[in-house]
Amino acid sequence: MLKTSYCRFLYMLTLMHFCQCSYDYDRVGETYYFIGTGYSDKNIFDWFDARQSCRENDGELVSVVTPDQMLQLQNYILAGGYANGSTFGTSGHSYDSEHPFKWEALDQRLIYTKWLQGEEPPADCNLSLQLVDSELYMIRSWGYDQFYICE
Repeated sequence: MLKTSYCRFLYMLTLMHFCQCSYDYDRVGETYYFIGTGYSDKNIFDWFDARQSCRENDGELVSVVTPDQMLQLQNYILAGGYANGSTFGTSGHSYDSEHPFKWEALDQRLIYTKWLQGEEPPADCNLSLQLVDSELYMIRSWGYDQFYICE
């Protein structure tokens, strides 16, 4: 009897932990993603807000480390019906990195890149993703994106 009560107690604790996450993450390949609404005319929402929102929901801003991951994200975004020109916040930035850019969530420099032509990064900016003609590219930004991606 005591063993059954203990098991039920552990089950309820586990269930409560998983129910705290208010985002519904979608499985894409081997990773789970959530796309949140960021900056708009009615909502001032920056990179720090996006990072905090992901963390409060057991995630981090996305870090794109392979061409396959970029393609999976592109297909996920296209399937979601996002408009051409939409921008998406990531964990990438160049503020305190000895390399031009790093993924903050992973604390590692960028190895894979797919910059939109003419968008090679200057110092001190954020790295976002932008949908251009149904293809996803990396762009520099100031951290005010329409959307953000948690993983």
